[in-house]
Amino acid sequence: MSETPRPEPAVGDDPQREAVLRSLTALGTLPSDSFQSDANLNDLLRAASRHVRRLVDCRRVRIWVVRHAGRRLVARDFDEERGGLATVLRRTSGEGLAGWSIAHERSLRLGPGEPPPADLAGETEPYASALVIPLFRRGEVFGAIECLDREGGAFTDADFDHLDVAAEHVAFALDNALLFEETERRALEKEVLLEAAKALSAPLELDELLEAIFRALRQVVQYDAAAVYLVNRTTQRLELVRETGYPEGSEEAFRLSVGEGIVGWVAKTGEPVIVPDVSRDRRYVGARATTCSELAAPLVLEGQAMGVFNLESDREDAYHDSHLALLSAFAAQAAVAIQRARQAREQLERRRLEKELAIAREIQASFLPKRAPEVPGFELAGATQPHDEVGGDYFDFIRVSD
Repeated sequence: MSETPRPEPAVGDDPQREAVLRSLTALGTLPSDSFQSDANLNDLLRAASRHVRRLVDCRRVRIWVVRHAGRRLVARDFDEERGGLATVLRRTSGEGLAGWSIAHERSLRLGPGEPPPADLAGETEPYASALVIPLFRRGEVFGAIECLDREGGAFTDADFDHLDVAAEHVAFALDNALLFEETERRALEKEVLLEAAKALSAPLELDELLEAIFRALRQVVQYDAAAVYLVNRTTQRLELVRETGYPEGSEEAFRLSVGEGIVGWVAKTGEPVIVPDVSRDRRYVGARATTCSELAAPLVLEGQAMGVFNLESDREDAYHDSHLALLSAFAAQAAVAIQRARQAREQLERRRLEKELAIAREIQASFLPKRAPEVPGFELAGATQPHDEVGGDYFDFIRVSD
């Protein structure tokens, strides 16, 4: 096993280095004008993987990137035999050869039969030989190039030098692509939030309002199921007002009290929560067999949680802090809009009731005598005043005899 510190970049005229740079530029992995105008992360990773595979003559190449605020490593495995079809791979930070290299900020070279580092975490798939070099940006490691199974045996010193030069510039291009992706994502989020704010300001029914929220949110946060609950302060129960993506027969899982389940916990504490793996959280109440991770944010109005906005994903560790911030922004807008929709519904209900009561008063008045009869020697009068809008009392004057 060879653990190699990160070498300093080569300087001066180096034909080998220049050849690598020319190849990288031709593949679009350097920040050329075409790359700047069309920064597609998937295309960049595919091109860089193909180039590295040819550069060191190995069977498998994966470029791992640190994601989810450092909790996850993500890579795309391109199957060239199937037209470059990409399979997304995920590992917990620190796991595998790439995770070890990133955590220790050191290169790693293993020949046939050489054992991995003793402190290697997680499982690794079988390999004959391996070469891993971490990727740095602004002095911090943010990924790694992992090369497995060199044709003909162990990776050589020349392979290491070639990959080290390539890693410098792949890191630069990848950093640009990630920055571009982040800028695009933030711009889309702002646009969606603005559109959502416009939609929420429109006079919509509650069901239409929540449907508009679900549609807007899906543009920026991937989810497989979503639900909105409102707290009934009288019964301390959570009332499901809208859901999408849940199978039939899930009704029992929706009958939650404040404090029960992840949703109930959020309603009770008023705190948002990210659950990377619901199978390891005792609070989770299963409504979908395929759910792996969950994200829930309170609907807060005047400092009190009036409900909960809940998202579920079939992928483990699908949500991170930026998703939480975005969902919280939607929840803040949704809380105001839902309250407005409820007030509008209550106002319409009051108007309907007032109209019905007015009709009842007219009917009741029609049953009462319009005037008292005139009887010589007597003064007769009658009146009724209902306790509420409509009463049940009745009186009349009836002539029995002379």
